[in-house]
Amino acid sequence: MSKRIIGIKKEVPSSATKRDEEWYFTIEPSDGKEYGELKQSPSVKILNSPPVASDVKLIPENPTTEDDLKASYKYSDADGDPEIGTQIRWYMNGILKSEYNDKDTVPGKDAIKGQSWHFTVLVHDGTEPGKLVESNRVKVGNVAPVIQKLDVPTEGYKDVKIKFELVDPDNDKCSLVVEYRGGMASSWTQAKVKEPLTGLFPGQITLTWESHKDQDVRQPTLFQIRITPNDGLVAGKTVESDFIRIDNNAPPVATNLRISPEKPTTADNLTASYDYSDPEGSLESGSEIRWYKGDGIITDFRGKVLSASVTSKGESWYFTVKPRDGAKFGEVVASKPVVILNTPPQIKKAEIIPAVPRTGDVLQASYDYRDIDNDKESGTEIQWYKDDKIHLTKNVVSEEDKKTKCASFKG
Repeated sequence: MSKRIIGIKKEVPSSATKRDEEWYFTIEPSDGKEYGELKQSPSVKILNSPPVASDVKLIPENPTTEDDLKASYKYSDADGDPEIGTQIRWYMNGILKSEYNDKDTVPGKDAIKGQSWHFTVLVHDGTEPGKLVESNRVKVGNVAPVIQKLDVPTEGYKDVKIKFELVDPDNDKCSLVVEYRGGMASSWTQAKVKEPLTGLFPGQITLTWESHKDQDVRQPTLFQIRITPNDGLVAGKTVESDFIRIDNNAPPVATNLRISPEKPTTADNLTASYDYSDPEGSLESGSEIRWYKGDGIITDFRGKVLSASVTSKGESWYFTVKPRDGAKFGEVVASKPVVILNTPPQIKKAEIIPAVPRTGDVLQASYDYRDIDNDKESGTEIQWYKDDKIHLTKNVVSEEDKKTKCASFKG
């Protein structure tokens, strides 16, 4: 391939050449009047141009352990060759980390706060490498600690448990600021906590707020807790709890539960009794008593007395009491059960028929048999007396057993 050069234009632009082409030129010198002898230069072969890496940088520039480290660069090749066999090398504090050879990313979990990282890239087009280029150096920064899954009870009494997870990707020891708001404290106030609040490792944490030492409220009052973590370098985000209803009034106690009579029948009312006590000496007011039948069947019967009219022979009954001091309930306590026993039958209006008998008349015992348990008459015993002495005893099986002849009593 040849090209005539006019005047001082002695170059061929690189855009006109391609790899593996052979080039030479010829020249005819001229003095303006005539040309001299034509001369030809030696030929040259266009060789491969090595690729170039530009805009080499490690991103992000201010990483933390939550960020992956990424190698970024632009590849270019004058011959249009694709990138083949590029080498990437990662260095931590100047030490080669061969496990990341030729990888464009170092996971954030593999970096530690305070480490310095950079990489080098040696691009390759499959024929020859370009120049080795070094990236910028970055230092892994601190990540603020975080409070997660903050959990408090909906109701509290004196010592209130606060549970949460303390998270710090750098595994730093942390300190906590625990504050409360509510009751007489309209603004956030330092809370009295039993456990130490410094030198805490990340993980599941349980704290005890001594609410009665901050405010010894004796009626239900709403409070909130908030916690701010700090790893010694930076404070994390403050997290607020749901509302807690606190009442530091000590609940009353019911003991020695009993039912009288101990061996009731269907004719007996059942009476609930128990001993009431209150740590603060508060009088009983508003206690709840409820009656249960069998193995825990809830009934609608309440109060200390259960009417005999609602019980039946063979049934088991017990009661529960939820003591109250007028402001707060204590724990529900159950009595031992009693079993309703059989009620003996009764005789009403016993008389002899006829009322004015004569010799030879049959005397018949007449009576009204009643049984509150609705049991049928069985085995009734009738004794006939003559002149105040037992004359005859009969067990009633049929109506005939209620009769005897007047003659038997003559004289």
